[in-house]
Amino acid sequence: MASKNDGKAAQKRAKKALAKAEKSVRAAHEAVRDSSKKLRKKARKLAEQTEKLKAKQAKAARRLGVAEATASVGRHVTPDLTPPLPSAPVADAPVADEPVVDADPGHVPDLTPPLPHTER
Repeated sequence: MASKNDGKAAQKRAKKALAKAEKSVRAAHEAVRDSSKKLRKKARKLAEQTEKLKAKQAKAARRLGVAEATASVGRHVTPDLTPPLPSAPVADAPVADEPVVDADPGHVPDLTPPLPHTER
């Protein structure tokens, strides 16, 4: 009869160990699910930030293109393209082939894009 009780006790211990193992497996699955959820959230946030930065860069590039286009039209000094009068001497006429360069850095706008903010 002692072996019958020993068998039941062993069965009871095995059942208890199985329940404990199942509980730890469930906890591990839950931990994995939670961490993957956090990772997906973080990945989504990073993707949104990337999209925002790309949009900012595209906007800055468009602004730069517009600024270059308006600067090439002649924002500062445009050469006089009117033909000289017949009575005026031709030797004193300014040369229109040379572009007028504004060397004063105060007139040149700063077109460097702002640095992205770092998150802590």
